Amino acid sequence: MANLSTAYPDQAVIKLNSGLGFGTGEHLTTQLALLAMERYLTRPVKLADVGTGSGILAIAAAKMGQTDILATDISSQAIEAARENATLNQLTTIRFQQGNLLEGVSEKFDLICANILAEILQEFSENLASYLTENGVAILSGIETRATQLG
Repeated sequence: MANLSTAYPDQAVIKLNSGLGFGTGEHLTTQLALLAMERYLTRPVKLADVGTGSGILAIAAAKMGQTDILATDISSQAIEAARENATLNQLTTIRFQQGNLLEGVSEKFDLICANILAEILQEFSENLASYLTENGVAILSGIETRATQLG
């Protein structure tokens, strides 16, 4: 494995093998979500990473000191990749659940993070408030998939 280090003492290295889970941290939507999380996570919160993919947002939250984290994904392969990445980073505070968005979850969260397809975010936003605590916040970042036809 390469020699991993950080440029600043308050930075943390995240080890990732995306496998079949989406998310390496190099996509702009992921970077923006991580920046927003860094600004918001100044105290302990109950957090959900919806559409976790490789687990990068949940792992980053744990590296920022969060201990009450739920990571969900519709794909069993993504959940497996995210679990393996949590283990790779020696993290045990992330709970994983396979499912569509937050369906079947009865908890409320102080922070919900989702970096998923824009169309799915639109669908999710219809019920988002029912999963947030009174002063809860959502960080939503999405990838547009519609293509326009030229000609």
